[in-house]
Formats: sequence, structure tokens, C-alpha cells
Amino acid sequence: MPTVDEIKTLVAADYRLRVVDLTGDRRGGDACEARHVAMSLAKTLTGNSLPAIGRLFGHRDHTTVWNAVRRIAKRQGAEPELAARIARLTALLGDDGETTTAMARAGAAAVQETLRAALAAHVAAITAAIDRDPIGALDRMAAAVGGLDHG
Repeated sequence: MPTVDEIKTLVAADYRLRVVDLTGDRRGGDACEARHVAMSLAKTLTGNSLPAIGRLFGHRDHTTVWNAVRRIAKRQGAEPELAARIARLTALLGDDGETTTAMARAGAAAVQETLRAALAAHVAAITAAIDRDPIGALDRMAAAVGGLDHG
């Protein structure tokens, strides 16, 4: 059975937030949705009481947790993407002792996506340089790899 801290860590990583964002006062956007998802998972997967979960999410009242659980349950029925995300998080948080591995995979996926975006930006910059000045770009690339003679 995962702990509430493990749930908060995994959900924060999945939403690309900091754990502190889940316990803070931000009301809008991804932080609010992530907090609600984490509270709902905490209620479903830990068996903790609503007041205990509320204390672990910035000393929130038990009715706030209850409202978050209800909202997420209702939204899952209407939003397949959210339902799929929660199903994936639930599987990653399974009670088979794999929570730490799941958090590492989620972190690795975030790093991989960041690297992929950086690589795409570099490829776009190189392509633009070649389009502007093909010979000059070739000379700069050749100098960078130790010199190639293009003729």
C-alpha cells in the first residue's frame, strides 16, 4: 500500500509540479487538479481518513478532501483522458512494492520529454542555419567535428 507522500510525489511528477504545489494555496490550473487527483488516490489507496488526508495536504478540512474525491469521481466519468491518467497512476502506485520504481519511471519520462524537446529545438536551429547559409553552416559543423574538406 503506497503512502500519501509517495502518492504526492508521483502525482506531482506526472503533472510536472513540485510536491509543495499540492499542499499550497494555488486554486487554479494543474496544481488544483493534481491536488484533487492526489487526494482522491490517497483516499482510495491508503485507507486514511478524510481528516488525516486533509492534514497531509496543507491542513485542509476533511470536507475539502471529500469534495475533491467527489469531483474527481464525477470528472472521470466525463473525461476519458483524466480517467486514463488516474488508471495509470493507480497502476504505478500498486500495492506490490513497486512505488519507488514507478516514481523513478515517471521522473525518467519527464527527463526524456525535456531532452526530446531540447533536441527538437537544436535540430530546428541547425535547419534554419543551413537554410540561411548552406556553405557557412557546413564549414561551422566541419570545424566543430575536427574539420572536413567539402571541396
